[in-house]
Amino acid sequence: MSVQKNAAMTPIIRNAALFAAATREHTFTNMLTGAVVAPKGTKEVGRKQTDAGYPVVRVTDLEKNKGQEITVDMVHRLTGTPTMGDKKLEGRGDTMTFATDTVRINQGRHLIDNGGAMFEKTIGQDINLIAQGLLKGWYKDLDEETTLYHIAGARGSEYTDAMIVPLETHPEFGEIMVNPIVPPTFSRHFYGGDATSISSIDSADMMSLATVDNVALYLEEMQNPIGHVRLDGDLAKDEEPLFIMFVTPRQWRDLQNTASAKDFNQLTANAMKRSNGFNHPIFKGDCLMKNGILVRKMNRRVRFNAGSQVRVCQNNAQATTQLLTAAVNIERAFLLGSQALAYAMGTTKSAKTYMSIHEETVDHGNAKEYSIAFCNGKKPLQFKDKSGFLHDHGRLIIDTAVGN
Repeated sequence: MSVQKNAAMTPIIRNAALFAAATREHTFTNMLTGAVVAPKGTKEVGRKQTDAGYPVVRVTDLEKNKGQEITVDMVHRLTGTPTMGDKKLEGRGDTMTFATDTVRINQGRHLIDNGGAMFEKTIGQDINLIAQGLLKGWYKDLDEETTLYHIAGARGSEYTDAMIVPLETHPEFGEIMVNPIVPPTFSRHFYGGDATSISSIDSADMMSLATVDNVALYLEEMQNPIGHVRLDGDLAKDEEPLFIMFVTPRQWRDLQNTASAKDFNQLTANAMKRSNGFNHPIFKGDCLMKNGILVRKMNRRVRFNAGSQVRVCQNNAQATTQLLTAAVNIERAFLLGSQALAYAMGTTKSAKTYMSIHEETVDHGNAKEYSIAFCNGKKPLQFKDKSGFLHDHGRLIIDTAVGN
């Protein structure tokens, strides 16, 4: 009896291990996600979220099924004046106010076959392991792409054979992204050089050290500030607030061209110094540190080719959108603070886990098919301030011109 029970549980254990392994990989998404913690003030069993001090907050709920929504609550900061001396305190208190956002989740799957018995004999390798490895790699790429497009607030106009997510014109684009792509709010949209909008960017408005300085100043002066990132083990997270800016390879080149070799080397040394005392993958690879902003090169990009239409938010409380035309080639960088993106996870229909791989014999026993299933949804967190204006919670977008 015990043997049958263990055998029945094997797929669940395997799939649980698959999810655990996927969340441990140093991917773009995982690098921005902290450790799992139980939400304060809740007694719900099976409901957990990752550290709110990171740019990506992953929320899991074992009872959620496909197509449902998870609600994320954000509390506004207190801003009322103090009551001094013997003045009466009654009637002068702040009222706790909350902003809520919802993230939809849905199930996704992908299929691969082993080519048949004769193909497997010809190859002479374990096709089963190869097929499962391909599915895991495929999911990793998909996960990184959807995270990038949701954070960037746009898909961009570039598509290559190496990309999984199609352009927005594809009929299944909305289903693949699960939640709508949300462009940055007006208060969180920044531009290179002297540009003030997508349509006013010209070839001179490239990424530069001056752009980083302007963003740093903007962060200090904004009325509804972005919370800084609080990394595990960072003993200086309160004394030296940290923000993370991701730039494309071309933007990194433009940035490097605006500094002398000596100054650029000093900025990269600053990044290494800031990481002293704790080991975090965010500091690995090409990065520099300037005015509390860690600038890091990413291996993916969101690009708008000259003449393409870009959806942007207008300067009003409802953040209504309009389409503007890019006059030159533009690439999008983004700065992240805490709680920029909510990553909600539900359980798959078949295996009741967050991620699963299924194996099935087909064609009268001649071939096998393997499929991966997952259930999640992502969305940038936004909130309305006390005057009713909508703002992004933890992201700031920087658009700059790039050369051909």
